[in-house]
Amino acid sequence: MSLEEEEKIKTYYAKYGESTVWVTLIILGICELIWFVSWRVAEQDMAELTHSAQKFIKKQQEWVEEKYDEIFEQEEFPQQSLI
Repeated sequence: MSLEEEEKIKTYYAKYGESTVWVTLIILGICELIWFVSWRVAEQDMAELTHSAQKFIKKQQEWVEEKYDEIFEQEEFPQQSLI
């Protein structure tokens, strides 16, 4: 069998050479950069969401404490003697 008769496997690497590897590395780098930026944005969003949730919970706790105090200030319990 001579070299001319050999069947070559056709791949992107065989057709385009090392440029395939470099393009792949560039695409992976871009994906990593996009992931990093989106993670930073998500961290900021979560910090804002957490802060607003904490404010809401604190406001609701204050309201509940106020209502609790109102109820127990108005209601007088009969005093029972222990004897």
